[in-house]
Amino acid sequence: MMKKINNRILPLFLAAMLALTACLSACQKASEQEQTTAGELDSSAASEDVDFLVLFDRDIYATVVYNATKSPKALRNKLIAGMKAALGEFPTLEVDTKSPADVETVEILLGASNRAESKYTADVKKTDGWFFVGIVGRKLVITACNDYMMEHAVDYFVNEVLTNVKDGKLVFKKENNHLGIWEDFTVSNWKLGRLPYYKGATVSYSTALFDSGTLITEKALADPSSCEMVLVNRTNAEEFDAYLKRLGEYGFKELTRNTVENNIYVTLTRGEERVYTYFTAPQKNVTVILETGGATPAEISTPMTAEQDKGAVFYQYGLRMHDGSEAGNGYNNNGMLYVIKCADNSLIIIDGGNPSSLSAAG
Repeated sequence: MMKKINNRILPLFLAAMLALTACLSACQKASEQEQTTAGELDSSAASEDVDFLVLFDRDIYATVVYNATKSPKALRNKLIAGMKAALGEFPTLEVDTKSPADVETVEILLGASNRAESKYTADVKKTDGWFFVGIVGRKLVITACNDYMMEHAVDYFVNEVLTNVKDGKLVFKKENNHLGIWEDFTVSNWKLGRLPYYKGATVSYSTALFDSGTLITEKALADPSSCEMVLVNRTNAEEFDAYLKRLGEYGFKELTRNTVENNIYVTLTRGEERVYTYFTAPQKNVTVILETGGATPAEISTPMTAEQDKGAVFYQYGLRMHDGSEAGNGYNNNGMLYVIKCADNSLIIIDGGNPSSLSAAG
């Protein structure tokens, strides 16, 4: 009797299990679809390109969509200022996760976002730098291979595209898609992406990008560094000279050059950007420093007004020494403190050390 009952129950049990499995599968697919909509769109979700996009009109104002963690604030501000100047009003900006990911909605995509259209990648060599402004699907995509090229993309949009605004209306045609290419500009392990990479037969790059120009007060305000440095190892004077010529190809002009024995020191400028770079012969390495803020070489070289009967005085102080038995820094405070009093009574302090050293010198 029990065997017959089991034979009857078994088909019902199997049917119930199949139904449960189908339900779980459907729920999983729905969950995956929801995650895709809220997060990163699949590239196949993008609609086909159109011939033109109406970005601005009396009844149309395309929203600028961006990723909060991948879009620098300074870049957004530059775009906002350009659009305000061209259109007479500020654009609407939305974080990509807060706005609907609708492929049919006309949007301006600034850099990387969760929109499938943002995945545009130029067909260039791996070492080429590039930026793109153009139609992908029903979106106007402003994108690039790195942050520096994104600045050029925004500049192009502001200075070339927005100048076509007429009577508050802007129509972008696909035939005006623009791909800017800087040939042989970048490699993945070159940390200073705002400059073309350094080439050489046996060159190796340091693993760090050094912060060389942010003050303590600026760090407290979370301001970005205005001076960054990288080191290049296993190189020579010929490769260094070739790099200087490469910088020249990208708009940098040589301002100063000095040679001490076999060491070469060069300063180059491009607008408000300055490159301080030098080759150290004994170590066979090169230091490259890019500064985007601070005093210009002309300001540094401004002649001083000397006080009457005054001249420059050089002071040298021996810092207090430890015998190694004291707790703390041990021998780290040993050395010299240098102070130069200029003829106009201003001071230049070199390697001041800790506050106690300066107090003693005072």
